[in-house]
Amino acid sequence: MSVTKARAIINLFDTTAKDDGTYSVNTIFEYSDIDQLNYDVYETTKYATCEQDRFLLDGTYMLMNDPGINEFSYWSEHVSDENGEFVTVPVITRVFENYHSSSGITLTFDPNYPLPKEIEIRLFDGQNTLNSGVFEPDDYTYFCDVPAENYKGIELRITETEPYSYARLLAINYGQSLVYEQGSERDVIKASLLEEIDIITSEVAINTSELKTIDADEIFDITNPDGLYKFLQERQLIQLFEIIDGQTYEMANHYLKEWSTENGVVSTFKCQDVLGLMDGTTFRGNLYEEVPAGEIIDEIMSDYDFSDYYVSQEIYDTLLSGVIAPCTHRQALQQVVFACGGVIDTSRSSGIRVYKTSHSVQTTITKDRIFFNPKYKITQEDQVSGVDVTAHHYIRESARSQAYKATLDPGRYEVRFSEPFESLTASNCTIESSGYYYAIISVSNTAEVLIQGYKYTDSISLFSIRNNDLPSGTKANIKTVKNATLVSRTNAAELAEHLYDFYQYRLSHELKIICGNEKAGNFAAAQSESAMAAMVVRQMNIDLTGGYLASIKGIGYSLKNVEDYYTGELRAGEEMGVI
Repeated sequence: MSVTKARAIINLFDTTAKDDGTYSVNTIFEYSDIDQLNYDVYETTKYATCEQDRFLLDGTYMLMNDPGINEFSYWSEHVSDENGEFVTVPVITRVFENYHSSSGITLTFDPNYPLPKEIEIRLFDGQNTLNSGVFEPDDYTYFCDVPAENYKGIELRITETEPYSYARLLAINYGQSLVYEQGSERDVIKASLLEEIDIITSEVAINTSELKTIDADEIFDITNPDGLYKFLQERQLIQLFEIIDGQTYEMANHYLKEWSTENGVVSTFKCQDVLGLMDGTTFRGNLYEEVPAGEIIDEIMSDYDFSDYYVSQEIYDTLLSGVIAPCTHRQALQQVVFACGGVIDTSRSSGIRVYKTSHSVQTTITKDRIFFNPKYKITQEDQVSGVDVTAHHYIRESARSQAYKATLDPGRYEVRFSEPFESLTASNCTIESSGYYYAIISVSNTAEVLIQGYKYTDSISLFSIRNNDLPSGTKANIKTVKNATLVSRTNAAELAEHLYDFYQYRLSHELKIICGNEKAGNFAAAQSESAMAAMVVRQMNIDLTGGYLASIKGIGYSLKNVEDYYTGELRAGEEMGVI
């Protein structure tokens, strides 16, 4: 039996510092790009240089033939002397527009080169030093214990290196990572993960997790004046891992939603994925005509300022027409992916993945991994006999009409429209910028503001699929789709068939298992006492501290007897039924 335990990393970083201000230096190597200090990880090359012992002919060094601007974050312009000291001490400075707070500074150095021997860090507010320290790095990821609140700048001096060496630095992070592990001094006493996926994306499920830790030094105790609780922020990244027989598996990259502490030492952190963060935001809306879905997703994610996402080529190339009315970024993403027949998935990922689910077996849950107490439960859902999908076609009116009217005092406003308009004109205000659903205006005098434009009206069509071979006495059960405004005449029929096929999955599965490589969205074959069940995993509630067990919910469509499965009638990777 496997040995399992949970690990968690609480990334206690100021989440806004890297987007505020810019770095400046007093000496820099010509190929360095100081902005690279904002990036946590990227590959570097071991170059031969004229430093002491840095041009060995052992085959591991590359010649520096115009390496390119993105190869280095920071190298000093000159090497140190025989004592490792500099005539001009390299200084890296950053001044922020806003105040920042962190529990210290984490420095990352390039593992292809020697560590510096001494650095000095000063955090300041204007001309006043809030905290400072001298450090001797002993690891390529090194934490400098200089906690400070409400600082507006950092000054970092690399005062000593190995003899005849450049001063180097790969990245700067404002805070630190705290590592917790089940059974260690910083203990994980509970860690659970809820993974969910909506197979037809009628809504966007949010994955959540809960972490409970023990800190003997009471670092998250709100009554501890030296505690780190004050550095916890929204969007704080918390990573969960499962260690199985010594091998570490990434389980979740979630963000802090709320936390509490009991008795000073036990802290509970409730977290959610990035889709949860996308609630409470605003996407202003837009109108599209034959635009690739991937470009619309790019627009949404760029507006949200999030770049860690993947879109399959099949989804990316799907052409969409219609509108996205003003909504949250999460709702906007749902509109696009629903219209493509795809899914939105954050399970076991640092970001968002958009793709079409597979209907071939991706994982097999054998009987020796299934608990039959509680009983493996299979129930049948009501039969769906048809699907109605409303297609939307937006037509521009030939005459201008009123988009907005109100009496406003002098100032700058963003006004919203309930329907899409274009070619806007305005009275008693100036339009600074606009879109189909909004305009940003400036008003110089109190007046009645009137904005007009060409309105787009929605002309709808209905696409239907029916099962006309229902058993006698069976009541019709019709699913309807009305408000998917990126469903047009070009994709409504295909989407209706996709939905109808999904609704033929009528067998609902509930079981508890010892986890293997299953995750939400997988197409799984699960072995009961006498049959093999095919299902899409819709939900996994995983206990990371209790033996890597999970309660699973899935939806499937057929059963095969076990003998047929193992004799080849049903094989992994083979279609498992008509859908």
